[in-house]
Amino acid sequence: MSHYAQAIQQQHALQHALEARFGKPAGWPIGTQAAHAIIETMQRLMGDDYPYFVQCAQQAITRHRERSNLTTLSYRRDHLSLILRPGAIRDLPDTLDVGWALNNALEGLLSDEQYEQLIDAAVEATQPAHAGAR
Repeated sequence: MSHYAQAIQQQHALQHALEARFGKPAGWPIGTQAAHAIIETMQRLMGDDYPYFVQCAQQAITRHRERSNLTTLSYRRDHLSLILRPGAIRDLPDTLDVGWALNNALEGLLSDEQYEQLIDAAVEATQPAHAGAR
């Protein structure tokens, strides 16, 4: 499969996963439309690092939900930072830095529930069974 065909297939898988959670795009509020454009941009720019990044974001959501009262980590992005930078690695590859910045925009645009649904859709769309369904 050509790179172009693979990219189109990934976009279709993402669109399908988002529609399953948010309905038809014509009914999406402007914030959801912007988040869709950002997540598609992440997918395109990050290439092979994109599935890894959205899986890390999903892990951060889980860790954030399960956090105890003893933790000083108040935000999902704090958990994501620890996942992306194990052992206090300071520099990330450029693609993950881009993902980090765009992810912060997503969190600012969406409610907690919408953000979590978006990340779940993004992870689902990266799974081979889902991506191959279209």
